[in-house]
This record gives sequence, structure tokens and C-alpha cells, in this order.
Amino acid sequence: MLKCLNASSDMQHITRTMNLINTMDEPMDEVLLSSVVEACVRIGKPELLSARLEMLKDSSGTVCGAHTFGSLIKAYGHAKDIDGVWRCWKEMRSRHIRPTSITIGCMVEAVVSNGDTEGGFELIHQMQDDEQCHDVLNSIIYCSVLKGFTREKKMDRALAVYEEISSRNIELSVGPMKMMPSFSSARGSAGFSEAWPQPGHTASTLYSLATSTMMSTLA
Repeated sequence: MLKCLNASSDMQHITRTMNLINTMDEPMDEVLLSSVVEACVRIGKPELLSARLEMLKDSSGTVCGAHTFGSLIKAYGHAKDIDGVWRCWKEMRSRHIRPTSITIGCMVEAVVSNGDTEGGFELIHQMQDDEQCHDVLNSIIYCSVLKGFTREKKMDRALAVYEEISSRNIELSVGPMKMMPSFSSARGSAGFSEAWPQPGHTASTLYSLATSTMMSTLA
């Protein structure tokens, strides 16, 4: 039932499903917890998401899986509850639960989407210094801060993100091509066109990715 809920679902169906969950006598397991918060995110009604997260506020103490923490972090990010985002992250880290690339991606995206792109970039750097986490960083995680800096029109910082991806030889995926805004107008920005790599340079693959997808938000 939860998997069928989305933004086009009938409100009566949504209410009936949530009420059914409320009548459960047994504690909610992690699979159901993740399903509930992910359904609330898909439905796209902030008031419903906030109300459900308030009901689940104390649930993070019983969560043991990085995937479930990622679901909670994503949900708090969508609800614009940055305190909830950091509470889940700190709870997970204090219990030495190793975050996956998806968990880190949810965390960085939540921080960036709530207006702290520099904080998201700093979090990536913290993960680089963590022996448990440095090997799970990928281009999709970097894409969140790249998008954040381009939205803020901080092209020097966007370039710094690009250079870090390139210098660390992080494997590129198709995902960032769909996630990053178009790059077309950025190359004309003052002081930026000279710094950005040209086709034929050693980082030409990333150049192609960036030039095709990075900067539509500036148009």
C-alpha cells in the first residue's frame, strides 16, 4: 500500500493508509519505517511529512541500518528540518554505523538543499578523512554541492568542486548528467571561461559532462 502512494494519490487513500499504520500494536520495524517516510516524501505534502516525522522523532534510537537513517535524513531535509537532519546523522555516527554512499548522498543533499552548500562540501571533506567512508564518495554526492554553488552563482566554488572530482579521479556516472543544470551559459562568466578545461585536456570527459549539463539555473 505504501509503495503505491505518490503525489497523485487520493487524499482519502493516503489518510486511510496512515491511519492503518497508526493502529498497529507492535513497534514499527526498520523496513516499515523507511517505507512510511519515503511514501510521505513521494506524496509531497509538507504538512503530512512534518506530522509523521514528529510522530517518529524518537525512532532513530532504535534504527540500526544506514539505509533507514538515509530515509530519515532525506525526509527531514524535504521537511526543511535541518535540526532533524543533523540529529539523525549524529545519532548514526555516534553508534559507529557506517554510512553508505546513498546515506552520505542523502545527508549532503539535505544540507545543501537547506541553504548550506559550504556545509555540504565540508561534510564531504570530513568523509574523505574518515577511513570508514572515504571509499564510498562518488560523483553523485559531489553533484549536490556542484548544483548548490551554481544555484548561488558561486562559479569559483563550482570550479573548486570540479577540480576536486578531477584530482581524485572519481569515476563519473550517468546520474550527475541528469542532476546537474546545463553548463552552457557559465563559460561566459567573468573569470570563469579561462579556468575551465577545454576539450582535449586530460579531464575532457568531465568537461563534456559539465558543458552539457551544468548551468541552466544561470540562464
